[in-house]
Amino acid sequence: VYIGSTFDIFDKATGELAMQDVPSKVLHYRTSRQAARAAKKTRGVAIGSDDTDAIALKAAEKVVENARGLMKEVHDDEEDISDNDWFHEDTLLRLLGASSRAEAM
Repeated sequence: VYIGSTFDIFDKATGELAMQDVPSKVLHYRTSRQAARAAKKTRGVAIGSDDTDAIALKAAEKVVENARGLMKEVHDDEEDISDNDWFHEDTLLRLLGASSRAEAM
């Protein structure tokens, strides 16, 4: 995400367009050391070897496939229900393609 140091203000009533600086106290600049550290984060998936990348990609594709199946079930359900009231204990297991917590690990 990139946020510039200025922003536009448009007044619909007058049609006037103005550009203002973003207050300096809300601007944040990442140091080179922080940027290097952030670039190495992998969110728990070891990236680098071809074998690991292939395994991670296969797992991600399986989760997406399972999510599509779940979306179809929700879409085909005739009863409307609020997302706050919709809950199934096995949803995460279904997304991971596992039948138990042990298998999901």
